[in-house]
Amino acid sequence: MPFREKCRLKILSLLLVISIGIIATTDNTLAYDDIKFSNITVNEGLSQSTVTSMIQDSEGYIWIGTCDGLNRFDGTKFKIYKHDDDDDKNSILNNQIVDIQADNQNDIWVGTQCGLSKINIKNNKIKNYKNLNSCIKDIKITKSGNVIIGTDEGINIYDKENDIFKRVLDKEKDLASQSITSIEEDDEGNIWIGTDKGIDIVSKNFISKKRFHNKEYGIDKNSISKIYFDNKENIWIGTRGYGLIKINTKDYSWKRHSCDLSKKTSLKSDVIGGILLDDKKNLWICTANGISKYNYDTDDFKTYNNTYEKSSLLDDITLSLMQASSGRIWVGTHSGISVFHPNKNIKYYTFNPLDKNSISDKSVKCIYEDEDDLVWVGTRSKGIDIIDRKQDKVYKLDEYIKGDLYSKHVRDIVGNNNNIYIATSLGLNIVDKKTRTIKSYDEKNELIGKKIIDLFLDSKGYLWISTCKGINILDTKNNELIDINNLIDSKLINDKGPSVIYEDKEGCYYVGYLRGSGLAKIDINKKSVKFYKNIKDDKYSISSNNISSITEDTKGNIWVSTSEGLNKLDKNSNKFIRYKTNYTLDKERVNCVLLDKKDNPWFSTNYGILKLNIKNNDLRSLESTDRFQIYEFRPNICYKNNKGEFFFGGASGLTIFKPEEINQDTYKTSLALNEFLVKGEKYEYKDNLKLKFNQNNISIKFSLISYDSKNQTVYKYKLEKNNESDDNIEDWMSTKEPQITFNNLAPGNYKLRVKAINYDGAVSKEESIIFTIKQPFWKNNIAKIIYVLIILIFIYLNKTRTKRLNRLVENKTKELQDKIKISTQLSDKIINLEKNKNNYFLNLSHELRTPLNVINGVNQLINNLNKKDEGISKEKLDYYIGVTTKNCKRLLNLINNIIDSTKFENNSYIIKLEKKDIVSIVEEAALGLKDYVESKGIELIIDTDIEEKLIDCDEYEIERCIVNLIGNAKKFTDSGGKIEVNIKDLDDKVLISVKDSGVGIDEKHQKCIFDRFSQVENNSPQIKEGSGLGLTITKHIVDMHKGTIELESKVGMGSNFTIILPVSSDKLLVEDKNI
Repeated sequence: MPFREKCRLKILSLLLVISIGIIATTDNTLAYDDIKFSNITVNEGLSQSTVTSMIQDSEGYIWIGTCDGLNRFDGTKFKIYKHDDDDDKNSILNNQIVDIQADNQNDIWVGTQCGLSKINIKNNKIKNYKNLNSCIKDIKITKSGNVIIGTDEGINIYDKENDIFKRVLDKEKDLASQSITSIEEDDEGNIWIGTDKGIDIVSKNFISKKRFHNKEYGIDKNSISKIYFDNKENIWIGTRGYGLIKINTKDYSWKRHSCDLSKKTSLKSDVIGGILLDDKKNLWICTANGISKYNYDTDDFKTYNNTYEKSSLLDDITLSLMQASSGRIWVGTHSGISVFHPNKNIKYYTFNPLDKNSISDKSVKCIYEDEDDLVWVGTRSKGIDIIDRKQDKVYKLDEYIKGDLYSKHVRDIVGNNNNIYIATSLGLNIVDKKTRTIKSYDEKNELIGKKIIDLFLDSKGYLWISTCKGINILDTKNNELIDINNLIDSKLINDKGPSVIYEDKEGCYYVGYLRGSGLAKIDINKKSVKFYKNIKDDKYSISSNNISSITEDTKGNIWVSTSEGLNKLDKNSNKFIRYKTNYTLDKERVNCVLLDKKDNPWFSTNYGILKLNIKNNDLRSLESTDRFQIYEFRPNICYKNNKGEFFFGGASGLTIFKPEEINQDTYKTSLALNEFLVKGEKYEYKDNLKLKFNQNNISIKFSLISYDSKNQTVYKYKLEKNNESDDNIEDWMSTKEPQITFNNLAPGNYKLRVKAINYDGAVSKEESIIFTIKQPFWKNNIAKIIYVLIILIFIYLNKTRTKRLNRLVENKTKELQDKIKISTQLSDKIINLEKNKNNYFLNLSHELRTPLNVINGVNQLINNLNKKDEGISKEKLDYYIGVTTKNCKRLLNLINNIIDSTKFENNSYIIKLEKKDIVSIVEEAALGLKDYVESKGIELIIDTDIEEKLIDCDEYEIERCIVNLIGNAKKFTDSGGKIEVNIKDLDDKVLISVKDSGVGIDEKHQKCIFDRFSQVENNSPQIKEGSGLGLTITKHIVDMHKGTIELESKVGMGSNFTIILPVSSDKLLVEDKNI
């Protein structure tokens, strides 16, 4: 049957069941639940909501198959595998997952609608078996390790040696049908093969033994959905619409279990999905109307359904089952995954609007069990419920007594003999169980305040009543009220009414305040009050002044829960011992504390219930191991009855259990090391990784594979150097982040040890990484040998000092002669430099005088013409002004060059680096000079092999360099020559060259071509023009861009100036030029 048709059939079956179920009675519903579910949906990252198969691999990851992709879950994040047409070889064949199985070779086998894929969990590589291109129906890994694949075209077995699948039982009569639906192995190694026409039993060598046709069980074609062996000589056959069939593997006797909605212990649907025998030997069955648990003793079922509570089954259409290493069972449904722990030792009472036999309000405010074992539950807004656990019935108070309470908001309940004392927000009510009547106390009856906060019945029969205005004591023998508020100094408390009152074995009373007034000890006999309050920096004071509950252990220690942790008071020393409430938070609210028979405190927090083992101070959360689902517990809402049972209440209902029946699992969480980074670069980790001395900044990323941690994991780590192993717990560092970074590690051999502790206190298996940072070359053995040799040489030289001194005199004499020679050369150089300077300033004076003479001459001409009668025409005036302007610009440019040259020498010149297109800058600068160059009869060629290249540069200065180089080339090139401008991409650099066919430069002058005071002498008149600063300025600009400029030239063959600029420069804070 096609996969989509299978899903549609399940949905139609569910609708039919629900339609019938509306008519069915619900009178037999239990008042409590023994299972609570936590749910995972697409909102948490699941790729699709219809979950068809689940397994847990050897690393601890849970693999989830859906109708749209395969998911790998580590408790926090999902990694999703889907088919990718662009990466067909390394993606699964199809997104519709039918089945998943894990073998003992670290491989995950994934059956899809269009074939089989295999994923190696170590390297994450995927292998697809395209010869199995039919729909995979089931995958079975036998006890001997054989991989058997059932498809809609037959049976295939895996040939591991050749990594291929081979058909078996492929002849027409080998099987009832070649359309396989399910495969299972029994305790004798026989293979049970379900087909659309029946069931075949074959030996492990695939020799036929027996066949059952569908008609023998009264079922139609294509009805077998699941075959499962329960290790109790039973094969269970799940069907689509014909219920559940149990076959004895020895005598093949069988029995059918069908849906009968008139019986609460029957299956709730005949459409069967996954089947699982858990580690407690409970058999669980997925149906189209909830998940059912089979009772082998009574041969009946208990079914769990979706009740629209957040802690109920996510969806009644259940498809698949898997038990994780933690003991929790994962249920794949049509809407996602529901997870529960099959622990029957805990009972949960909560409000269910569809169930009359449930408590009337979610919010439980107080709990009391009377002498008849009736549990009285006070609620926030619905009054009191009375739970008869023997009859499994819940009664409302108005069904039990005559009369009404002062208020439906019940604050506390206590009792003795036949009287039940009920505190409400409007007064005190006393219920007489014999007469079923109510008596009331409020301010009219001399009660100090009507809003009651807490009640406490002491050993002498006195009822302590805490109200918003103070404390009253009611003598229950004569019903007289006593006011003791004069004992307590009102200046020492912020709130009149205490939140909790407790009497110790010595007859002293402890009064706790919830609003910052701390803890008070009242000695009635001595008429004294002692206050305990938090003192800053005093670790022996109470951790908080907000008290929520008080109790006493068998040794006389007082245990106090507060808003910032749990405290134990040693009455002899009057000192408190503080206990952290979990491994991840230093301070957390403890709402209520109870002590078991071994004086171990069990206490409720905002995150669940925790247990402290006082022998080893081991603190464990019971949320994950025993599925305490009611997280929102409230202050002082707990109760311990005379049988040792614990009651904890809160905003989501009531939890009841016996502490000695709670067995904590010992499974280990798994820590995965994900990435090894060196200077931010990911390295493939291998043992004994060798790193260079400068690769000493290391980060390691990891994750805890845990499904119960509530994302409050603490990672413990320790870095050991040179095999210096030490398990001292104080040397271990802690972090909440799944990453550790080490900077500037010294050379040596290192071992990093990491382990994780989740919220439950479960410690993962320790993981380690071994790596080595090598010594720098100047510290290695060869360098040390060199150092020794140097020392030996030094000793040898010291012994031959006289000889060395003689040689030193000779050397000094020669050195003096050399210095005289150098001084002579330096003097000649200075003379030449002075000569060059004189020539430079002479040429510069000429350059300054020429435009000034022109300007002066034009001015005289204009003055002379202006004195004449006819004056100056507009055309002549424009022409003369143009001549003057041109020479002014020439003069200004010359002065700017002189100023810039001086700035360069003083390191005060500033450039502005920006991302600019160098190609555009060079082309625009060259094209701007094209007419100027070609006016002399010189050809200007611009050539580039790239269209765009962004670099960090000053656009104005680069353009200035190009203009200088082209102008220089034009000056030295005769008419008929050519100038070539080229741009080339060198990846992280760019090359710009200006080549001319001019006169060239002699090699002896090339070294000083960029010197300010040097200008190559030439008899050609055009070379005498200019100040000689253009190339000097160009060289400085290129240097400031951290580039280079080079010259290649031969006399008579032209010159080639090459500029190489980096694409990216260091970010410098620069300012705009001020010229």
